[in-house]
Amino acid sequence: MREEIVPGDAHSQSTGEETFETGDAYYVPPGHTPVLYAGTEVVEFSPTEQMQQTLDVVTKNMEAAG
Repeated sequence: MREEIVPGDAHSQSTGEETFETGDAYYVPPGHTPVLYAGTEVVEFSPTEQMQQTLDVVTKNMEAAG
């Protein structure tokens, strides 16, 4: 999956920590923990099947978090 930060800031934690800012295009492999700050918008580009797998995991994690 390729993503681009439109306005805002975000960072990701997996084996290390990376910070992304407005205009950045990036790839983060599976197993990361995303942190999006208020006002951040992200555009995601991904093959449909892979994107659905990602959304299934995100939905499961959000439900578990309450």
